[in-house]
Amino acid sequence: MLGDDKAALSAIDAALSRNPAREASVALRVRKALILYDAPDQRASASAILEQMAKEAGGEALAARFCGQLAALNGDYDLAVRLLMPTAHTTT
Repeated sequence: MLGDDKAALSAIDAALSRNPAREASVALRVRKALILYDAPDQRASASAILEQMAKEAGGEALAARFCGQLAALNGDYDLAVRLLMPTAHTTT
């Protein structure tokens, strides 16, 4: 699947549909977001995945920072700022 984003996304969606453990789910969704960031017409979908992951973290500051840093590395600066602001999370 290397270089075949469509096949990779299909495999990720199939794996996610099996309700994997939290750690696997996070890894799969991060990978999906990174693939989607590479497709200019899918950047909003990538952003939504990271934003949802940060929300699901339930105030865990490290999770919000991680998602914010991934967004920044992919040029999604609006999301990065929202997630990296001190008010975006409440605990460390």
